[in-house]
Amino acid sequence: SPTTNTPSIWLISMDETEPSLIRTGARGATPSPDGTHVAFLSQDWSEIWVAGIHGEQARKVVAHLADNTFLFVFWAPGGRRLVFERKYLHQSTYQYQDESLDLIAGRLAVIAPNVAMSSAAALPDGRILFLDFDHAFNSSHGLWEVQADRATGALEGEPRKIASFPTSNSN
Repeated sequence: SPTTNTPSIWLISMDETEPSLIRTGARGATPSPDGTHVAFLSQDWSEIWVAGIHGEQARKVVAHLADNTFLFVFWAPGGRRLVFERKYLHQSTYQYQDESLDLIAGRLAVIAPNVAMSSAAALPDGRILFLDFDHAFNSSHGLWEVQADRATGALEGEPRKIASFPTSNSN
């Protein structure tokens, strides 16, 4: 069974077979829409990798720049593009930048500067749902949605908050 202090990715089957280890030293895994690949972050949050669903043919697709880290990664509908958030230090303040990578062409694109997402997922209709929290006070979590261009991943319009969830620390 999965017991280790090192972040690892496990494949858990729906047919009640034993979980199988895909990769150690990795975190934040997300399966591709067709279930044939998995994207994940390196243990130190500095790289994004893609591998076959059983860990085969792993390849690094994005590496950090200087003090950048990646907070999460997910697949855009269609499985050709990865979307991720980069956190970087700019003039003593952390900034967040959401980017996409076309896995076929190898092109990176900024899709949203300074939108801090805590976690996100793409829906088949092109919307992105994401969680965010009030970073200044850490008092509430929100669920947001925004439409994304299906070809480029670029956000279209302003994100819209669709739900709020108070944390246990709020009054």
